[in-house]
Amino acid sequence: MKRQGYLWNYFGFTRLHLWGVHIVSAGLAAAGTFFMCISVLKMWEGAPTPETLVLLACSGAAFLGCIATVAASILALLFFWGAHHMGLLEAKPDDGR
Repeated sequence: MKRQGYLWNYFGFTRLHLWGVHIVSAGLAAAGTFFMCISVLKMWEGAPTPETLVLLACSGAAFLGCIATVAASILALLFFWGAHHMGLLEAKPDDGR
């Protein structure tokens, strides 16, 4: 990863990573909430139909995607934190000797 350019100078890896995670997880959570509200409103009228069950399944998939995004973010940050403490990120490449 190049450590230059506008995004690196103003945000760095961690802040840029967290912004991406917030945007993606918030979008998935909003989609899940939307699908769930629509399905609950449709079920209010009567028994669940196949359409409402599909909406509930889409809602569950969106919420699982949100959870997976946050979990992957935490694991990636823990990986880079551990690599930094081990000195792997600052190590110079071997010169072939």
